[in-house]
Amino acid sequence: MTKASVIQKMKKFQIDCSRQIFNAVLGLALVTSLAGCSVLDFVKDKVASVASVAESALGLKEPGPPKWSMLRLVAEKGAFDDTAAAADLVCITDEKLSATFSKTAAKIWFDNKENLLATYAENLTLISREIVPQQTLLISEEELESCVGFTAHLFVNYRSDGLHALTLDMSTPGYTVELGKSQFKATVSE
Repeated sequence: MTKASVIQKMKKFQIDCSRQIFNAVLGLALVTSLAGCSVLDFVKDKVASVASVAESALGLKEPGPPKWSMLRLVAEKGAFDDTAAAADLVCITDEKLSATFSKTAAKIWFDNKENLLATYAENLTLISREIVPQQTLLISEEELESCVGFTAHLFVNYRSDGLHALTLDMSTPGYTVELGKSQFKATVSE
């Protein structure tokens, strides 16, 4: 296969993807105009998802900060066996690396943090905080501007066994993370 034929195939692939994006956007516009129906809302979400994947595949999507107005961390009484714990928000600009991080337990992150930050310095942005039981921490929109990536992962350094990690949707308005005694949960905040 010659270089010219490879380039020609790549251009054809780009044109095909561009057509799919155009069709997805056209479908989204149609669905948006009929947004009163819940079935159409479902279809609209699926079309937007396909367009986002196509955008990423073509390299048209750029990493950016979360759209959150804030990230609120709330530690309950007795959390972390009544000791301080680290909470790391990691934003990742590489989608393959992000897929790996979405399966990574907090213990693995914290045990290998320095090495991972050094190895993937161009792909990781870190916002790190320490939180104690009965404390509420706010990470503001201004602070979140520095956390650039396609995805955001939250790791909390609990002493107990468990995953203690979440992948957070960067397009939501924000999150409140409730840190319990042995686990945590995140809810979308307005």
